[in-house]
Amino acid sequence: MAPICLSVEQDIPENVINNSSPQEMLDFNRDASGFTTGYGLGAHLFKKDITNGEVVYGHSGGNIGTTSYMAFLPDYRISIAISINSMHDKCPGRILKEIIRIVTSEVRPH
Repeated sequence: MAPICLSVEQDIPENVINNSSPQEMLDFNRDASGFTTGYGLGAHLFKKDITNGEVVYGHSGGNIGTTSYMAFLPDYRISIAISINSMHDKCPGRILKEIIRIVTSEVRPH
């Protein structure tokens, strides 16, 4: 996601996105106790139970009848995009978890 920010910044006004935007996206908020909430500027840190303990950040969302995930595994330099016609069930999350499991078992980290 960060490289996308840098590649499109020429067409976007400076007050919308700038050179510090990629870092801001990954500067995850903390609650009063210092616990990371997992949410940054448009990105979130996926929970460890979904990521098999790997660092994975991205974005997810849904609308009537659809769910999408975009995830990046920085240690593997691999991005995953999932879009499925399903909502309010565990199928999309299980698909993401399984793809992450396959990546981490078949690809060596960089």
